[in-house]
Amino acid sequence: MTAAIFSPAVAATPRAKWAKPGFTRLRTILKQSRRHGLWIAAWSVVGWVGTALAPFLIASPLILMLLSPRALFVALASDSASLVPFVLLGTLRLSVTDASYYIIGRRFPRGADEAPSTAPVSRMRARMRRLAFKTDRLCRWFCARPRLAAAFLFVRPNGKYLGVAGAYGVRPWVAGLSATAGTAAFLAAMHVGVSAIF
Repeated sequence: MTAAIFSPAVAATPRAKWAKPGFTRLRTILKQSRRHGLWIAAWSVVGWVGTALAPFLIASPLILMLLSPRALFVALASDSASLVPFVLLGTLRLSVTDASYYIIGRRFPRGADEAPSTAPVSRMRARMRRLAFKTDRLCRWFCARPRLAAAFLFVRPNGKYLGVAGAYGVRPWVAGLSATAGTAAFLAAMHVGVSAIF
């Protein structure tokens, strides 16, 4: 017994590392999504640079919009280009990270639709669990109906909602087509509206 305890083979055996449940899966997902995360971060940096250079690019509003597609810059650019190139270029710029958000969301599988645990916890934590459960049920219900999901993404075509759509199983072509069409419609409406006013 004593010899076994002091045996070099036993002493050299590595100790098992403790990990929280789900941590390994989360780390794997983050590793798989690194390329998409870097793509999103790169375009965020481009947007910040464009905003910082806005005083120097005010005479070239289309370039300013392509760098930083903020609402004000989009409105300025709409009066400096014809409808078709404005909508095409603007849609490409605003949609450049949409696929990455969707793919990252797709890699976060949803768990079973279970009621929140009844284990004794603080009142605040219990309230947060109930809120998370209701939000999860709402997202499941909404995303299980392609027409509703498509209509929502058409009206609100941004990255966080595309991530939710990916996580809750909305089909890629539904999410992509709806978000792209919604972005193009927004830009066309902006161009027509600004042209009518000015």
